[in-house]
Amino acid sequence: MRLFTGLDLPMNIAGTLAAWQDSLRRLDPQTVRWSPVDNLHITTKFLGDWPDSRLAELVQVLDTEVPRPAAFTVELAGVGSMSNAHHGRIIYAVVECQTGELKKLAAATSEVLYRRLGIAEETRAYLPHITLGRAKHDSASLRTAIDGFTVEPLQLSVNEFYLYRSEPATGAASGTVYSKLSRFPL
Repeated sequence: MRLFTGLDLPMNIAGTLAAWQDSLRRLDPQTVRWSPVDNLHITTKFLGDWPDSRLAELVQVLDTEVPRPAAFTVELAGVGSMSNAHHGRIIYAVVECQTGELKKLAAATSEVLYRRLGIAEETRAYLPHITLGRAKHDSASLRTAIDGFTVEPLQLSVNEFYLYRSEPATGAASGTVYSKLSRFPL
């Protein structure tokens, strides 16, 4: 199973992000595969494939060994984009944490999972974000839409993180479905 740790979004925040997606869709109607609202989250650590037989061990390490900060607040401060070799251009909500607690949680999770379970540490700097969509191709109109898109920042209180499973949608649905496997309060 493919796993990651991350922060869930309350329905009101996810709804506002869906409105951001709708606005961007109208500003640039090019082909962008928009993330389903139910999948919006902030990843703290991508684990990749993990054997079902070792799930309890992983949950135990996350529950007992990852140092957790006290609850903190992040701000969703706008929209940005970045190139990705596998997915074209990623369109995302910018996530800022003035106290640095989000980056500390991500780094601590990565370090503990590497030390205890051999899960590869991140080699890139952590960029907290919420993937809103993926464009197959970069375009001037998309960059213009993103550069000109302004929003009222949103405050998100963080008091827990989750272990998620990522799996292909079944039946007529396409894409990926994320499901929460375990909750870890701060």
